[in-house]
Amino acid sequence: MSIFHSVEGWINTQGLGELVSGKYWFLPNDGTERSAHLASLQAFHHPRRIQFNVIAAARAVAMALERPGYVIIGLSALMVFGLGFFGDACDTTLAGPVRLTKLGMARSPTVFRRYASETWTVFYDRRPVAISAPAVAVVDTLKHLRSGFHQWPTPAWFADAVLFRAISLIDATRRHLGIHPHDILDAARGKVDRKWLLKALRLSSELADSPKETEVRMLLKILLTEPRLASQEFWDSLAIPSKFWAAVRALKLQVSEQVPVFKGERLITVLDLALVELKIAIMYDGEHHLARKQRDRDARIYLELEAQGWIVLRLSANTLADLPEYLAVALRARVGGLPELP
Repeated sequence: MSIFHSVEGWINTQGLGELVSGKYWFLPNDGTERSAHLASLQAFHHPRRIQFNVIAAARAVAMALERPGYVIIGLSALMVFGLGFFGDACDTTLAGPVRLTKLGMARSPTVFRRYASETWTVFYDRRPVAISAPAVAVVDTLKHLRSGFHQWPTPAWFADAVLFRAISLIDATRRHLGIHPHDILDAARGKVDRKWLLKALRLSSELADSPKETEVRMLLKILLTEPRLASQEFWDSLAIPSKFWAAVRALKLQVSEQVPVFKGERLITVLDLALVELKIAIMYDGEHHLARKQRDRDARIYLELEAQGWIVLRLSANTLADLPEYLAVALRARVGGLPELP
C-alpha cells in the first residue's frame, strides 16, 4: 500500500520546504500548506504549547524513515491513512525500543514503548514504513486521549471533554476510514476500559462528514434525548426553560442523518440531520459555503426545501450555539401542546 499521496507533498533531503525532522525537509503541494496563523492558534490547546508547522502525516513518515524498526502509531497512523482531522496540531507518535515514553517536540516524535500488536507495512516512495493497523491506531489514540496526552478544543456545553473527543475521533474514523466498531472493540480488549468505550461507540455514528456535524448531532442528542451529557452550566444558560425540553424529550423524537431529498427522481440535496416526521432540517454550513457559486447553489436548495414544506435551520460556526433557541421555535411550529416560549 502506497501512502505517497496522503502525505500531500515531498519529503526530501535537499533542503526544500520546511525542516520536519533531523534530516528531512517537507515541501507541501500547492494549496496544501499549513497556515502558520492556524498552527499558532492550535498550539494554545496543545498540553505543552508546541506549534506544529508541518502536517501530521508528513511528520510521521519523515520521522519513521529516520528510525528503521520504529512503528507509526496512534493518531499519527490515522493521519497517514488519510483521516484529515485532529492530528495536525498533535504530537507525532511512534513506538520503538524504549523503556519509558520519550516526549517529542515539533521536529521529533514522542516515542512509546512498543508492544505486540498488528502492524502493517506501507510504502513512501518505495521505502517501507511500519505502521499500526487502523483499529489498533484508534485504540492507541483513545488511550492517549484518556491520559490527556492529546487534546483539542471541545464545546463547553458538553460535560466530558475526553468523551467528546473520543466520539469525534470514532465518528471520523468510521466515516472516512471505514473502521468498524467491532474491530475497535476487539483491538481495545485489555487496553481501554470497556464500559467507557461502549458508551463512546454507542454515541458515535458512521455518517458524520465532519467534526462539526458530530457537534451538531451531539447538541441535538442533549436537547432531545440525553440531557445528562450536557454540563449544568449549559442548562443554566439556556433562555428556553427546562420544562419545555422535558416536554420535547417525552415525544421521543428521532434524529436522522444524511437524509436525501428529491424533486421527482432528481436529488435536490442531502440533509446533514433532520427530524423527518416533522420536516425540520438542520444544515451546517462550513467555510466552503462562503464561495459565490456555492451560495447560489445553497439558495436554490433552500428555496426548494421550503417549497416542499421543510423548516431549515442553517448553522455556521458562529451560530451553532443558537441552535436550542431556533429548534425550540421550529418545534413549537410543528407540535401542538408544547409549553409556550418566553
